[in-house]
Amino acid sequence: MLLIGIYLYGFGDWEAVQKDPKLGLAGKLARRGDYLLNLLWEHEEGASKVTPLVARLQVLFENKEEYRQLLARRDSNAQRLLDMFQRLLDILKVPSPSFHRSLIVATQRLAAKSGLYPACYELTDVTTIGDRCESAGGFADIYKGSFQGRVVCVKTIRLDKKTQVDHLLKLCPLLLEEPSNCKPCSADVAEGLWFLHRTGIIHGDLKGANILIKESGRACIADFGISSIADRDILAWTTHSSAASKGGTVRWQAPEVFNPEGEDDIPNTVASDVYAWSCVVYEIFTEQVPFAHLQRDAAVMFKVSGGERPTRPPQSSPSWSAWGLTEDIWTLMEDCSKSGPEDRLTTDEIIEHLERTAPEDTRMGESDSTLSPAEVREITRQGLEHDELSVETLESLLDASYPLPRGL
Repeated sequence: MLLIGIYLYGFGDWEAVQKDPKLGLAGKLARRGDYLLNLLWEHEEGASKVTPLVARLQVLFENKEEYRQLLARRDSNAQRLLDMFQRLLDILKVPSPSFHRSLIVATQRLAAKSGLYPACYELTDVTTIGDRCESAGGFADIYKGSFQGRVVCVKTIRLDKKTQVDHLLKLCPLLLEEPSNCKPCSADVAEGLWFLHRTGIIHGDLKGANILIKESGRACIADFGISSIADRDILAWTTHSSAASKGGTVRWQAPEVFNPEGEDDIPNTVASDVYAWSCVVYEIFTEQVPFAHLQRDAAVMFKVSGGERPTRPPQSSPSWSAWGLTEDIWTLMEDCSKSGPEDRLTTDEIIEHLERTAPEDTRMGESDSTLSPAEVREITRQGLEHDELSVETLESLLDASYPLPRGL
């Protein structure tokens, strides 16, 4: 059995994104026509049932006792709830980012407590191409594979021999060696980071190895292994969730995260993600990791804590002559890597700056056959039974006919 790693995706009010004058790049993304498979509720009958369902869930998420009842569901009831929540995340224009975040957290918590996951995350028709590992990380290996006639990356988690699960896989677009257009790819990563921060999620391990390039040349953020919820209101209701965790890769980490003398871990923040973004841009324009001349992470931590940053490429470097690095971009990177987190730019400011100085993006007219996460999930739903998305269905699944498990 093959499973996609569980990374719960959804979107907020996309119309607001399109209308925001500061987000010209985000508005352009909407023209690509790949926004959630266009699975928005357009039929009156569907909307008439989904709207009350969203209202009912909003009330449930604010009621501690009902939330406990939700997390107590097991077996088929839990499975059907997980499938319902994931369908909502995929097809619904949610009324507010707060509801969107609450729905993601509820799905994650119910999955953790029940030991289940949305059925649409299970794949049975992924095949690997060859036996050679294309790349490897701290806890997983990447293989070349095929899905629906498309070449994909298959991320295989290294598991203990005692586990009963054969494979845990994440399906990703084909990973290319380098961006074809440095500045637009830098903007793509900033857009992805802006979206994560807008929905209350901190990536925590942004680096070049976690950026995938689609067939059209567009960059996408991947590998949310240590991502975390940053919304304190949600954390107050979800005792098993934690604030932004400490973690990541040293060469891309902000100085405040190191805290060598403190006993407590310093969490990642939106500001530390911005610092990491500046390091990714450095990779894009130099084809080198930050502090490539230093072999030991301890030496990197010492340098960064002392105020040093990745070395500026010499004027003779192809970074300037061939890959499009400019004084304006270098200054932007410096503004995003300042020692004080409060002194760094926000993702809104980064995008506004890039929009103001960006050349025409010729990639917009290119065809892109890469499957979005929602498209993959819709394919896997084919042939599965679906509950009606309605308040009546929700209430029947929440029927508390047996005692709550201890510890909830």
